[in-house]
Amino acid sequence: MSKPTLNKRRPSFPSSAPKVVLSNVDTPATALQPPMALIKHGKYVLAGAGGMWYTGFIDAVGSVLENEKAWIRSVWLYVGGMGLTR
Repeated sequence: MSKPTLNKRRPSFPSSAPKVVLSNVDTPATALQPPMALIKHGKYVLAGAGGMWYTGFIDAVGSVLENEKAWIRSVWLYVGGMGLTR
């Protein structure tokens, strides 16, 4: 039985792919490189924002937050506050 090799390259790239491309793709975006993070993750942010607009999520949040006597408003504000204290 042959011993499995430990190959750290992604299987989706051909072996002829330049090492620079592979190292760029495999390195995570850091907080020190905001333009690179925007390039790598901006498409997901835009897709999420578009989905929220299309489904009317933003209007639903606004209507919940306008009703001062609703219990869900208190929950949303509490959860939002907990997210900000991270």
